[in-house]
Amino acid sequence: MTGVNPAKHNIFGFIDRDPSTYKQFIPTSRHMKAKTLWEVLSEAGRRVAVINVPVTYPPHAVNGFMISGLLSPAKAQVTYPDDLLQPYRHEAQSYRVMPSVQYKPGNERAFIEDLEALIETRTAYATRLMQDQPWDFMMVHILATDLAQHALWRHMDADHPRHEPDNPYRDAILRIYQKADAAVGTLLEQVDDETTVIVMSDHGFGPLHGVVNLNVLLWRAGLLSFKRTLLAQLRAFTFRHGLTPSAAYRWLSRLGLQNIVARVSKSARNAVFDKFLSFNDVDWDRTLAYSLGHMGQIYVNGHGGHPGSRFRASRHHEGSGTERENRHGYDKQQGCNQVIDALSALTTPDGRPMLDLVIRQSALAPGAHRDEGPDLHVVLD
Repeated sequence: MTGVNPAKHNIFGFIDRDPSTYKQFIPTSRHMKAKTLWEVLSEAGRRVAVINVPVTYPPHAVNGFMISGLLSPAKAQVTYPDDLLQPYRHEAQSYRVMPSVQYKPGNERAFIEDLEALIETRTAYATRLMQDQPWDFMMVHILATDLAQHALWRHMDADHPRHEPDNPYRDAILRIYQKADAAVGTLLEQVDDETTVIVMSDHGFGPLHGVVNLNVLLWRAGLLSFKRTLLAQLRAFTFRHGLTPSAAYRWLSRLGLQNIVARVSKSARNAVFDKFLSFNDVDWDRTLAYSLGHMGQIYVNGHGGHPGSRFRASRHHEGSGTERENRHGYDKQQGCNQVIDALSALTTPDGRPMLDLVIRQSALAPGAHRDEGPDLHVVLD
């Protein structure tokens, strides 16, 4: 979208936080600090068309049209201009940014059929828009291949520990790719031989054998602490004994109610999550490090850290200015080393080291927003 690194465009993952208040948020197009390709083209007088690209919500004014993609809230206004899709309502199903069926073991058939319908609907709208709207540049994002591999990889991969030979869904990912390939073919039929076409994957896939909750690791290593209040300690006790949001979701899935989660409001979901152990229970004065996001990001409290970090909590006791900082400030690099030591102790169930790579913030490419991002980027095997 931008051609620049996260330190310059300011988006580091699916979840971010305000470092001054620690309020969490999902990044939107408003957090993008670099110009996107379609903004550059719009300013140059070119007509642009952007369909379903992630992190484009809320859609903003361009010289052309835009339909936002992944991370758009349910039932939100996702188009610019607002009435862009109105003329096509009678020709195709209602436009959907995301699928209607949430995957769970046992509903594979409904999930696959919904993904196929998602591709068909998106292709139908994109085709009509290509025909009816003037454009010099168009970008269409097909999400279904990503969702299919997240959910169905084990059915395809004969080496996966949960693979079942001769299962009826072993070719499901192939079918979704064939459907996406046919969609690309339909779109290509709308352009002439003078049109430059790029078909690009934004990332690859591979087997997932397990999940590590980095905050649980930091908690067990004594690097993340919870408040000493009765309620916080009770939540920590119940969490330790299995009362977690993921456990609750598994129970909903067993009852066939997992789709309800996606349909309730964000505020209602947050109200439920707040009943479980959460960052609201963290004692920041006694916490050295915490993880936020899905991609191995770890933040270390210290110089420039959370306002409740031990560095800031200690520096008002005596001395002045830089002297206080040097005498009582917690050295952030030392904190990073402690976190890396804890990560280095991680092993797989059969005893193999799990840590593959740790990238320090200082090793990242420079940019105005680098210091606002994670202190450590963790890559596990």
